[in-house]
Amino acid sequence: MTIRRFSSRTQRLDVSFLLRHLRGARSYMRIAGYFTSSLFEVAGEVLEDIPDVRIVCNVDIHPDDLKVAQLRESRMLGRWNERALEAETLLHRERYRRLDAFLQRHGQSVRVAPDDLCGFVHGKAGVITLADGRKLGFMGSMNETRSGWQRHYEILWEDESPEGVAWIEAEFEFLWQAAGKPQHTTRRGRKTAPISQNRLHSGYIVWLRLRLLLLNSP
Repeated sequence: MTIRRFSSRTQRLDVSFLLRHLRGARSYMRIAGYFTSSLFEVAGEVLEDIPDVRIVCNVDIHPDDLKVAQLRESRMLGRWNERALEAETLLHRERYRRLDAFLQRHGQSVRVAPDDLCGFVHGKAGVITLADGRKLGFMGSMNETRSGWQRHYEILWEDESPEGVAWIEAEFEFLWQAAGKPQHTTRRGRKTAPISQNRLHSGYIVWLRLRLLLLNSP
C-alpha cells in the first residue's frame, strides 16, 4: 500500500484530507498536540456524528474552552456562579456552542497527556476508521485547531498499511491510558493536585484537571 503525501502549499488539508475521510467515519482517534475548540469551525458537524471520537492533547488549553467545559460541570452539579454565567456568554459564538454540544455527546473524548510521564506532547498523528471498516493512519505537523487545518503551512502523510496503522494506534493508546491515570501534570513549573481514582469515571476528568492547573497558575 502506498503512502500519500499532502502539503497545504498545494491543497487545503481540511478539504482534501480531514473532511473527506471523517464524513461517515466510524471512529477517530487523534494525537493532537495542541487542541482548541476552533476545530469545530472546521469539522464540527462531521465530528458530532462519529460514534467514537477520542482526542489526546497537551496541557496548553485555551482558557475560554476551559470555561465552557466548566459550565457543563456546573450544570451537572446544579451549581451556578459568576464564572458559569460568564461562560454562558461564550455560547453565543458558534465554536463554543459546538464544543458544548460535543461534550454533551462525547463526554469522555478529550484527555490531556501528563508532561511528567510523556514529556510535553508535540507529536501529531491519528487513525480514522472509515465507513467501510478500513483504517487510515496519518502523521503530520497539524495541531487539532482551525489554524492547523486551514491557515498554517503544514504537511501530512497518509498511510493505509496495517503496520503503519498499528504503530500509530499503539502510540495513541499509550498516551490515552496515561492521560486517564491520576497524576501530577506539570507545565512550565506548575503542578496539579492528584485526582482520586474514583473521579476517573467522570466524563469531565480532563477539564477538572485543567481547572486545578489554572488555579495554581501564577
